[in-house]
Amino acid sequence: MSKRNIQAWLLLLAVLVALLLRVGTLGRKSLWGDEVATLRIASQSAEDIIMNRTTRSDPHPPLYYLLMHYWTELGQSELVVRLPSALAGIAAIPLLYWLVRACSDQWSATTSAWLLAIMPLHIWYSQEARMYALVCTLGMASTLFYALTICRQKPLAWLGWIAATVTGLYTDYSMVLVVVAQIILLVPSWRIYGTRPAARWPALIALPVALLLSTPTVYTFVRDLVLAGGKAGYYLLIQSRLSGWGIDIPQAQLHTATMTLAAITMGVIIIAVYVLSSHLNKIRVGTPLMLAATAIYLAILIASAVPRGLLLKRQLLAILPYGLGGIAAVLAALPYRNRLLAALVLVTLPVTGHIVAVREQEAWRDVAQFVENNKDPQDIILFDPTWRRHDFEYYYPGDVPRQGVQEKDVPETLISIAASHQRVWLVQYFDPPGEAQRWLDENCTFLDEYAFPGVRIRLYDTRPPD
Repeated sequence: MSKRNIQAWLLLLAVLVALLLRVGTLGRKSLWGDEVATLRIASQSAEDIIMNRTTRSDPHPPLYYLLMHYWTELGQSELVVRLPSALAGIAAIPLLYWLVRACSDQWSATTSAWLLAIMPLHIWYSQEARMYALVCTLGMASTLFYALTICRQKPLAWLGWIAATVTGLYTDYSMVLVVVAQIILLVPSWRIYGTRPAARWPALIALPVALLLSTPTVYTFVRDLVLAGGKAGYYLLIQSRLSGWGIDIPQAQLHTATMTLAAITMGVIIIAVYVLSSHLNKIRVGTPLMLAATAIYLAILIASAVPRGLLLKRQLLAILPYGLGGIAAVLAALPYRNRLLAALVLVTLPVTGHIVAVREQEAWRDVAQFVENNKDPQDIILFDPTWRRHDFEYYYPGDVPRQGVQEKDVPETLISIAASHQRVWLVQYFDPPGEAQRWLDENCTFLDEYAFPGVRIRLYDTRPPD
């Protein structure tokens, strides 16, 4: 068998492994809050989705929701609603292979494809009914066309770049990271690969064309997420953590600090890229670069293993494949590359197994079944925050009355509830207790607490405590 045939079979096997890991357990986990929000938005009219009338509470471009609007006509089971993300995740494997192969060697391309196929972070988002796996794949398609124009001198590939880039920008704002990186690397790439001057004009035309076609989503991104500070939810977790340490920072100041840090980081990256691009031929792969690549890979694995708390990792998924491609390129230059690759794979597989077979974001299926099995006729279910009710009701078939509770409902509404019901189920996050829990702790008899992945339930008897 020729070497080319061997590489083709290795790529096909990587795709089959990716298929097994992403589709084989699609229905295992419960849908969690953001996935239920996807269904809620997708159930609206196509016009409302396109005009952004239904996504104000979930600030993302409309294309993914529009896709799900028609896709969910096939059904709303976990497997059906997650299948588009799984298919996008599988398509990412050959795209990364072709992308790395366009600019590097065969070994690096095959290694990159395999690392992405078994990467737990990528598998996780390929099994989620959200837009992150799709935008990651569209970003790679965009970068592949970008590489074909620069590395392979094919100017007409800019047409494919425009299509993939615009589609990605209408899918999720994390595509902005990919486009910004491409713009930063444009001149250094021309310097490295020696692109003909005549081939540069299509790029200078393609950039403003893509920006013009993406004007609505770029405008919304700048207005709502850059200038206006985005949605409060993006900073609530950070504010909660800082508050636990006795540090109270308003959202506006936190957003200003975040944007300032982002601008400084971007400036450092631009300077580093231009400096390194002029000295690229002098860089030698040795122990320091190998250790840095290994450390980055292990950091990605740690981020994969952390179930909550790393808010940015879903946005950073869009640039994950390029990191793996860079790591593969570093390994390719080492004489002991196969042994080091085997070690990385052995470290990865236990985390991958945990992601595929064990970990769950929010176990709403188990929560609903538990409440149904342990309910009493005079019970009521309260949700803090109130929008958690939608997640629970996706799975709950029972007839126990349900109600969201907010700070303004304390104490008047809770007094009325306590007078008309015998027991209260309080369903909440694992966050610091809110006003509803404080009032129930003080005025009702606490019976028990039940912990599920991502969800906590506290059960109260409405009689005053002894």
